[in-house]
Amino acid sequence: MLVVLIRAAVMQNEEVVAVLGPTHGLLFLVLVATLAWAARRRWWSWWLVGAVAVLGPLAPIPGLEREHRRGYE
Repeated sequence: MLVVLIRAAVMQNEEVVAVLGPTHGLLFLVLVATLAWAARRRWWSWWLVGAVAVLGPLAPIPGLEREHRRGYE
């Protein structure tokens, strides 16, 4: 979705950006909220929630590997 949003912004397609921008932001907030919910249940650690909130959705790739090594699944 981010690639399509960036492409629409570069091509100055404001109608697509007006729809995808808020949708992308909402889905990102849902991702962070889901990770926070899982951290409250001790399925994942809070540092992962913070990393995703700061670095974006690519943070789970190394983060989930770290969690897996610590014993989380």
